[in-house]
Amino acid sequence: MVLMTSGMSGKVALNSVGDRTPNYELTGTLDNGSAVVIARVEYQFIGDPIWPSGKVGLDNAPGDRPVCGFSNELCKRDAWNITWVILVAVFSAGVAIAVSAALGTLFYR
Repeated sequence: MVLMTSGMSGKVALNSVGDRTPNYELTGTLDNGSAVVIARVEYQFIGDPIWPSGKVGLDNAPGDRPVCGFSNELCKRDAWNITWVILVAVFSAGVAIAVSAALGTLFYR
């Protein structure tokens, strides 16, 4: 369902959920200072949108916020993942230091 009405800036299209889609005009200024319309883009509903997922229609539109929220506030963080990363980093650093010390002692002689 599309409602076409006149607003202060010209014709306005409203869809079934009240989203506004205005018409646009590109204007330019002549040497004498007067404005002239160069291009006009008018909105028309010509068919259902096809989304990047391949689904068709306004009912299949992507969500208005990311799954985990804008600041990752909606997804739980697994503390074990962070702990394992720290443990592996510390262990790797320890092994690197031990190997460096052993090689340094071996070649220093």
